[in-house]
Amino acid sequence: MDAPLYGIKSVNKLMKRFYKYLEKEGYSRDVTVSLVIPKRPNSMDDLEDEIVVWEDEEIETILNNFDKADPRFRLRFLIVLGYSTGCRISELLALKYSDITDDGIRIYKQVINRPTFQRGNKTIYTLDLDPPKSKSSYRTIPVNADVKRELKRHIKWHQDDMDENGYETEFIFTTDTGGLCDSRNVARGCDRYYERIGVEHKGFHTYRHTFGTNLCHNGIPIQTASALLGHENISVTAKYYVNVGSDQKQQAVDSLVGILKS
Repeated sequence: MDAPLYGIKSVNKLMKRFYKYLEKEGYSRDVTVSLVIPKRPNSMDDLEDEIVVWEDEEIETILNNFDKADPRFRLRFLIVLGYSTGCRISELLALKYSDITDDGIRIYKQVINRPTFQRGNKTIYTLDLDPPKSKSSYRTIPVNADVKRELKRHIKWHQDDMDENGYETEFIFTTDTGGLCDSRNVARGCDRYYERIGVEHKGFHTYRHTFGTNLCHNGIPIQTASALLGHENISVTAKYYVNVGSDQKQQAVDSLVGILKS
């Protein structure tokens, strides 16, 4: 039987303390900085996590008030893609312009915070590219007309920004010096925008939850939804389908009327 996740976390915490002592005494370097605790995709935690989504009114406010942000609002197209594709923030921040083709958006990498070295008691991280979360995360997501229109707008804006600040990049989302974006800075930028337009602060992952929920509400087969979301196990996708409302259940049953001949 697999060890409980909380047990793994406790052991990891003890190891960190132990190796910090060894490093301080000069016996060994701290090797725990490169350890990552695995998350079991089939765990009950994954299935029972509350699904937090944007309400229809909130999404309408978010997508139609970009002009209330800074005219040079860097996160506009990122928010549009988050809502329209359900991609993880790490996947979106790794996108290059060449990754958007006529077939859709190709997902095959992500931006991560990689621990690089230790400075005293502080671990120093740098942004780097890594393969996606799992094999099933490699996917191509079709885009709609709104995304195509916003892409053209973003390309023009980004080219102006590159000309003004003197940098060049193939990445779609960058800092004003052309570097990779940190998801923590993205979160702060989004929160400032939500505050300005009077929308409750929610994490960027809410766009992914909203995308998955909308697929469910629109009657998309769970296998298709799972492929679009890049889930390793269809049971993870099922969490969007277990909360189908009574009205939708009634509509599903009513759709069978007329099949039985009298």
